Amino acid sequence: EKHLIFQDKALDAECQLVIDKEEFDERSFYGDINLISGIPFPLMHLDPKWYRFRLLNAAVSRPYLLKIKNAALQDISHQICKIIATD
Repeated sequence: EKHLIFQDKALDAECQLVIDKEEFDERSFYGDINLISGIPFPLMHLDPKWYRFRLLNAAVSRPYLLKIKNAALQDISHQICKIIATD
């Protein structure tokens, strides 16, 4: 079982959160870096077996389209995944 929390944050060069109080209304709510469970640019190597992924979209306003790709970056999610339940 794998728990994944999706977020997007605006980070500076030192990986600190950026909050621009003067231009708050002019900027969108989208962050420039996607985080999975607090980790930017994650990579997960999996063994060939069944996994249960529990996904939470904790982003303020960003939708996500999730795909599983092989080493050649081809989308294989429809071939190997089954959706058991959603809520």
